[in-house]
Amino acid sequence: MLNEEDSDVRAKFVELVGDSKNPKVIPILKAELRNPHKEVRSWAYSSLFYFDNPEAEKLAEKFKRENPNEDFL
Repeated sequence: MLNEEDSDVRAKFVELVGDSKNPKVIPILKAELRNPHKEVRSWAYSSLFYFDNPEAEKLAEKFKRENPNEDFL
């Protein structure tokens, strides 16, 4: 996933990783919040927001607070 250059494919990978709900993927999702492609950031944010984990929810809230201009929030 980390070497995938096609943003659509990478976004799908992020979606699948987020769906795992394994806490080990939280740092991966956090890193994808800095991806230059909106769709990838959107999936990373959504995955963290719905992760049902306090650490993930904190990261999603911080991203929302620091990036108010993202139109997917």
